[in-house]
Amino acid sequence: MALYLYFSGAKLLGTPSAQAPNSWGELLEWQLKHSGIKGEVSRSFDIAFGDDLERGRVLPVHYPLTYKKLKSFNFDTNSEFLYAMELLPKLAK
Repeated sequence: MALYLYFSGAKLLGTPSAQAPNSWGELLEWQLKHSGIKGEVSRSFDIAFGDDLERGRVLPVHYPLTYKKLKSFNFDTNSEFLYAMELLPKLAK
């Protein structure tokens, strides 16, 4: 979802996703007949940023929630929301 928002021009805030934009996908599940061992194998590789390997590894966040910023909100569990509320007036200009 964040990737689609990024491509739509949205400003991302918070912590980068653990899911890389360039990544394996479409899992094919298998199970061995006699032992019952199960596994999965990818059958595709999605490339969102073919021209930029670093962006393909970690989706860039325009406004990262750094330790310093998190500390400024006293480590509140709603820090991302508070950060967004802080940024909205600046971004609305």
